Amino acid sequence: MRMIFFNAAWSAPGRLMEPTLARIARAYGWPFLRLEVAAWPELLKRYEVKTLPELILAHGEKVLGRWRGFYPEGVLRTEIEGILKGGTDDGNRG
Repeated sequence: MRMIFFNAAWSAPGRLMEPTLARIARAYGWPFLRLEVAAWPELLKRYEVKTLPELILAHGEKVLGRWRGFYPEGVLRTEIEGILKGGTDDGNRG
């Protein structure tokens, strides 16, 4: 499992979310990959990134969850827990 965070230096919501996402990833023992979009155009296409910031929770090549835009920590934790417990996820929030 890993958290992939697509962002840009100019994105204020992304800067606000980044420490929260790193903390959540650490709590689960997952890698947290923060990718500057300008440097990773091939991954933008591969993961169909539509907006910034965008967070993807992935296991292997499978996208388990996707959050587009800003989300508070409590909402993210609740939704991630739901995914981990086998809840349904459309993988396309925002």
